[in-house]
Amino acid sequence: MQQNIRIAVLIGTLALGAVASVLTMPTLYPEIPTSIMRVRNILRAIEDPLIRPKLVVLGNSVAMSGIDSRQLAARLEHPGPAYNIAYEGQSLVESYLVQQALGEDVETIVQLVMIHSRAGGQRLQRQKFNNLYMWGYRAPAAAVEKLQAIYGAPLGSILNMSSYAHYFVARWTVQQWADIQIRRVWEDPRGPEYVQSNLTLPVPYIRHNKALDRRVKRRAAAATGEDYRLGATEQQLIQVMVDESRAAGRRLAIVFAPVHPRISGLLFKDDLRALSAYADSLAENEHVSVLDATSALLNEQFYDEIHLAGPGAMHLTRLIADSMAAIR
Repeated sequence: MQQNIRIAVLIGTLALGAVASVLTMPTLYPEIPTSIMRVRNILRAIEDPLIRPKLVVLGNSVAMSGIDSRQLAARLEHPGPAYNIAYEGQSLVESYLVQQALGEDVETIVQLVMIHSRAGGQRLQRQKFNNLYMWGYRAPAAAVEKLQAIYGAPLGSILNMSSYAHYFVARWTVQQWADIQIRRVWEDPRGPEYVQSNLTLPVPYIRHNKALDRRVKRRAAAATGEDYRLGATEQQLIQVMVDESRAAGRRLAIVFAPVHPRISGLLFKDDLRALSAYADSLAENEHVSVLDATSALLNEQFYDEIHLAGPGAMHLTRLIADSMAAIR
């Protein structure tokens, strides 16, 4: 009898929590600060007709620290605003979803692609898509259909969540709000706000961090050539991006992210040749440029094992501009 009562209380508590989430989250969500509020600022910037960009940079934190959109636009003599709309952990699937929200004003897309399998293995986290949804993003049915065709039902289950499911999932923001308040005790509170709002070079590392060299060595020792291959599903999605950019009359620059020199030596020669051949095939498409930057940077141009320091960002931005100059 007592066990039945405990079960009933547990079920009732869960049900009450679910109802509370559904009723309160649409109102509370915009007021709760999280570490990925940058998405809100990105969506607002690309939707506002007064400040819509002409050029955008997409990718994860490597793009945030490695591609200066303002300098890139200046080198290309590209008119209009140029925004770096990368955000932390942005997978290729997320980049594609954000592309769907771009207005007709966007003429050029620079897409950073990670070839690290562990970096691209998680196609779309439920929490990350929930954050997009709660800030008003809605995935077009055609885009959902294409992603399901490439990645299958597991991804489809996330993309097709109901509004009520999203409100329930959004409870994660409460815990993260508490974490942020605790971290502010010892962290510089200006840092997160800068990263959330900057749309040029969101994470400007100044110089190579020698203190992280030991971590780089450990990462290199643990890495294998198998970790650095571009998956077949990612190649399919890149082709979708190419086709859609061409149909929209946009220029598309695909950039294969730099790999630290201590690690790039582990790449198998066959894999490098395969990646080079794949890059050449992509570049055959009209209005498309491809930059294979996997071996383009030196040790001192990296901040840590994957992110770029200031000199590395300047160099990569220059390489991207040079490769884009040849877009047909």
